[in-house]
Amino acid sequence: MGHLTRKDVAKLMDAAQQLYADTASPDYPYRVNWVLSRLIPWDHSIIASTDCKERTGIVVGFPFGALPPQFFTTFSLFMHQHPAYPPPLFGQPMPPAKFGKRPEVRKEFLRVAAEGRVGRVSDSMSRKTLTKLEFYNEAFKPHGIEYQLGAHFHRKGSRVDSLAISRSQRDFSERERLMLELIIPAVKRGFSLNRTFAPPPGRLARWEDVAGSRGVEVIAIGPRGMIRHSTDNSLECLGRHFKLPPGGGILPEPLRRWFAEQMKFFAADNDLGGLKPFITERPGSRLAVHVGAFQPGGDALVFIEEKTAAHSLTGRELEVLQWAAQGKTNAVIATILGVRPPTVKKHLEHIYLKLGVENRLAASLALAEMSKAPGQP
Repeated sequence: MGHLTRKDVAKLMDAAQQLYADTASPDYPYRVNWVLSRLIPWDHSIIASTDCKERTGIVVGFPFGALPPQFFTTFSLFMHQHPAYPPPLFGQPMPPAKFGKRPEVRKEFLRVAAEGRVGRVSDSMSRKTLTKLEFYNEAFKPHGIEYQLGAHFHRKGSRVDSLAISRSQRDFSERERLMLELIIPAVKRGFSLNRTFAPPPGRLARWEDVAGSRGVEVIAIGPRGMIRHSTDNSLECLGRHFKLPPGGGILPEPLRRWFAEQMKFFAADNDLGGLKPFITERPGSRLAVHVGAFQPGGDALVFIEEKTAAHSLTGRELEVLQWAAQGKTNAVIATILGVRPPTVKKHLEHIYLKLGVENRLAASLALAEMSKAPGQP
């Protein structure tokens, strides 16, 4: 039977405090992983919100970039074999024989999971049974996942929100299981307040693959500002505000200096809350960069949010502005869009107000400036 020391309790209290802080932040899913890594040593962590019947949802893998898209695609094909995802969630009957000779053990594991309690894969099936299943051979084994500890922190119908941590060398102890079980309520509350974790429609996607559509880019930074991994549009986003070094494998000089200063501050008090964001502005655009989490091995995760004046425009307003910038009259724009000229005029009035300009020419110049890269004449 596991038991907790005073040091364990102090760690749990500190972790809960960090999980309750700034739950609306777009970096929250990664901060959860970072906080958990300070409680329990592990190799991989996965937080997922999955509709089991549709095989769709969103997953956050940690360390950032360590598990490729193919892992999640393969796992989704065989996830009904995993003891934490019973076949009834997929609209299928439970086939006990497929999961070994102790179906009552698996039923107990599922009851534990449904209550938000934490269980080990090894609690529900023998090693021999595990190694015969496709989800292990096709997804887990190729990526060094041999032992796993996890729980559901929310279930509704066929949707399951879950958290799992994995290791390759040794199974998780009863003490580690208890530590994770005690912090799950804080994780559940935090995610209930975080909208960036909402699943995209129609597919199973990694969080970093849809982050850009939600206004966030992510970069994993190693020593001296070296870029280890990044989301697809992160460098393009930085390129609109800085002159990027040749090759793009390192942060721009102003960000490198800022990053080095933040690492000194963090080394001194070990508190993310004391770190300051890097903020820069150019006409029509504002860029905010902040350190949101750390990965095992020391790499920092840097989150980039860019707000432009165009972001405040509706889709139709942006469409009107683009046609106006091409010299089209209100009457022509109205014909193109299938609306009346007074409607176009009203859209332009809203555009001028949002961009802080007074006429069509100034609005067109603002649009051109927002689309321009730094250093471009």
